[in-house]
Amino acid sequence: MRYLAALLSLLTFLASPVVSAECLKDGDSITLTGKISRETFPGPPNYESIDDGDEPETCWVLTIQQPRCVVAESMENGSLYEVAKSTTRFQLAFEDQSVYAKEKGLVESSAIVKGELFAAHTGHHHTKALIAIKEIKPVPKSQQ
Repeated sequence: MRYLAALLSLLTFLASPVVSAECLKDGDSITLTGKISRETFPGPPNYESIDDGDEPETCWVLTIQQPRCVVAESMENGSLYEVAKSTTRFQLAFEDQSVYAKEKGLVESSAIVKGELFAAHTGHHHTKALIAIKEIKPVPKSQQ
């Protein structure tokens, strides 16, 4: 009977989702390097199709080379859940909208992005995880 209980405990442990230490976590301060692109997505009212009347929403997306998993903490019970098993794309969120004009030269270039990671939670979020930008700068020529 003890062996059965031990086996069931082991199987439960193996079947439960394991969060890798390599995963990025909602709320973490992160620094990622990748290519910035400007992309347009369907916005309100239905967030489905610009051709069918949804407003276009244009944002910047950082694409990194090595896929990363992203986790967040459940507001219901505090457990971690998987936001993205393997993603390379992060929408960039700027508090100051003037950054788009000041840093437009970074579009289609490699950049270093520092900020706080957060999981998508509205229709205006077009990737599974976003970065609230604290600093953005071009990758130095010597590192390209």
